Amino acid sequence: MRKQILSLLALAGALLLPTSCIKDEEPNVECDIESIVVADNSLITNVKIDRDQALVSLKRKSADFASEINPSYVVSEGATYTVDSRSDNGAVHTEHVTVTSENKEYSKTYTVLYTPTQIPDSFSFEYWKTDGKFEETYEKGFSIVVDGEEIHYPDIDIYLWDSGNLGFSAVAGSKKAKEYPTFSTDIAAKGSYAARLITRKTGSLGATLNKPIAAGNIFLGDFSGDGINMLKEPLKATRMGYPYDKIPTSIEVRFKYKRGTYDYNDNVFKTREGGPDFCAFYAIFFDNVKAKEENPLDIPTLDGSNLFTSESIIAMANLHTCDDPEVRKYENGTDGEWVHIELPFKSYIEGVTDYREAIDIERLKAQEYSLTIVACASYYGDYFEGAIDSEMIIDDIKLHYETVE
Repeated sequence: MRKQILSLLALAGALLLPTSCIKDEEPNVECDIESIVVADNSLITNVKIDRDQALVSLKRKSADFASEINPSYVVSEGATYTVDSRSDNGAVHTEHVTVTSENKEYSKTYTVLYTPTQIPDSFSFEYWKTDGKFEETYEKGFSIVVDGEEIHYPDIDIYLWDSGNLGFSAVAGSKKAKEYPTFSTDIAAKGSYAARLITRKTGSLGATLNKPIAAGNIFLGDFSGDGINMLKEPLKATRMGYPYDKIPTSIEVRFKYKRGTYDYNDNVFKTREGGPDFCAFYAIFFDNVKAKEENPLDIPTLDGSNLFTSESIIAMANLHTCDDPEVRKYENGTDGEWVHIELPFKSYIEGVTDYREAIDIERLKAQEYSLTIVACASYYGDYFEGAIDSEMIIDDIKLHYETVE
């Protein structure tokens, strides 16, 4: 099956400029946490560093969590850091870290949270914040099962979803958050908000770089240029998926879709399959140990270069390959109505009909398998092909699964 990834993530590799808390042209004033190291790095499943907060997701919590992670911080060149305070609250370890620039004129205090990785059973896209110029969604609070007991942390925000908005910011100029490809909307199937994905023009600069469109998208994972040359390998900047200790069986979603008609040159758009634009929605369950072995950066995730070709993939639920024509037809449009679909996971292993037979239960308990979910307004957006104004609104995602004892 063809490789697919989201166009904006590739655009980020070509266009994204370095950022820090202070302008780069001013020497010796940066005060950022650039990366985080723990005592056993094999426990880390994801690190997300924002302006003044960092979230480190880990595979498990031991009886002595603080000593198990024993974190240290890589900061801007010449800068120094101090850990102002540490605290443990059940399954969560928190540190407040102040980074001071080399010239001592600038500083920033980060709240760094160390949490066990836990993918919720459902997503409602109710919570959003503006990160600089664009919006991103987050989960308000999370729950984790420790020794058979569920513990809820209502005041901790967890950022599990990412999009290509960061790449689009390089060509966005003065555009507002609602003019980006991915943003919140009050047109919701349930609750107050949903995620709105629109395929946008990237303007003259994007066209010059052969990246004329930016397909609105959202995915379960993270985007990072650490360790790669994003100009040469932008697709490898994607970190797709988080550890999942259940066996997924199906996924539900409510969405609206209206495809655009014209390309960035105002010609009638046709996909490489010969028809009009259509949307993408899929979920992938994979072996993150194998994925790490395949990844030259030693990262236990899929990326844009192997999202559909990795030998680590166990099962997939994909609207575009759904066996039910009455369900698959909605990838072409929903006539302005909300539709509710449920997609079963199907084996992606050659010669294996029941993918559950390929799952090692002990490895599942150890979080050695992962899950990602992707939605995109233009299916071939990874090739920078899509109709302008194709629009997908998604809401109310639910995962169905089997648990293990």
